[in-house]
Amino acid sequence: MRRLLLVLIIVSVLSSSIGSIFAIGYMEGAFDDSKGQLNSPFTLSCHSGQLADRDVPVTDDGEYNWMFAKGQPVQVNIRYTNVSEIRHVKVYLVTVNGIWNQTDLQNPSDMVTWDFQVPQSGHWRLELVNLEGHQTYLHILAIAGTVSPYFGMLSCINPGDLFRTD
Repeated sequence: MRRLLLVLIIVSVLSSSIGSIFAIGYMEGAFDDSKGQLNSPFTLSCHSGQLADRDVPVTDDGEYNWMFAKGQPVQVNIRYTNVSEIRHVKVYLVTVNGIWNQTDLQNPSDMVTWDFQVPQSGHWRLELVNLEGHQTYLHILAIAGTVSPYFGMLSCINPGDLFRTD
């Protein structure tokens, strides 16, 4: 009888834990994008490979969340698509320490071209802020190189991320 009770408790705890993980993933939209290119702050590994290659509608603001390892090569290219009139979008790349880089896109021919090596492991956020209020489309191409040596999530965790207040 005690063994049965112990087995029931273990099964209940495991199923509750697994169910909670899937529920959080569902709430964060982790299962909404078959191509894996939408914003997903729910991750258990460093991001690498093609992170985005798509046209994104920006009405007010939008963001992408990534986890990178120190020294990882990253390339981000952003441009307007099918825009003939002047629009104004601010693009920010933000780390736990604040804004790492920013660019204004004010003309249809303006582009963002960032090619860099990650100076600090942790959470990185690409922010897109539309200052005009009219929906505009941006094409985002983001590629991150592989992490070497790779120690799973430990490669891209920054202890400063654990004590953020934002």
